[in-house]
Amino acid sequence: MLKAGILLPCGTGKFPDPVLFEDYDDIRHMINDRDFGLLSWDEVVNGERVAITGFVGDSIKEVDDSNMNWFASALFNKPVGGDVMLAWHLSPSGSEDGDVYDMPDWVSAFIFGDFTEGVVRCYGEATLMSHLFIAAVNDNVVSEDDMRLVMRYMESTQGGNAEPLSVQEKIQALTAMERIDAYISSRESEFMGGDDAEG
Repeated sequence: MLKAGILLPCGTGKFPDPVLFEDYDDIRHMINDRDFGLLSWDEVVNGERVAITGFVGDSIKEVDDSNMNWFASALFNKPVGGDVMLAWHLSPSGSEDGDVYDMPDWVSAFIFGDFTEGVVRCYGEATLMSHLFIAAVNDNVVSEDDMRLVMRYMESTQGGNAEPLSVQEKIQALTAMERIDAYISSRESEFMGGDDAEG
């Protein structure tokens, strides 16, 4: 019997797709891998139990920009590489029996709506920030070493695993960030696509 799932493709310029599958061979075909691992999001949200299983290929051992799945990484709150197939792991009676079932309409509506819009917005902001940083280095506003310190500082303030910065490194990073902010402000219309000031 066919079941309704959602395919989260890796890479950029791709979006979640509704898919139909019958068995694990179909899932293997969709994620382009003979072996797969499992991801899980199982918690109560706004009074509703979310019970999503993600099937991800086992062949990807390291996740980087070339194989990053931005949608799956956001959904499961960890770096995920390769295509991911989503299914529901609660039976119609609400029990877990080891099988997977149709994705509920309300979950699909969330994935294809607010969730996708949020991921696209965050990815766009991250891409823009990356371009701004590259431009600041190319225009000699900051050095590459300063930019590395800025990235380490930002990761450390967001709960990342970056190596702790010394007091001197923090001062250097904050000073570089001030220069970058001033640089961005001076070229805001160019970077943000705004109109030139009217004469």
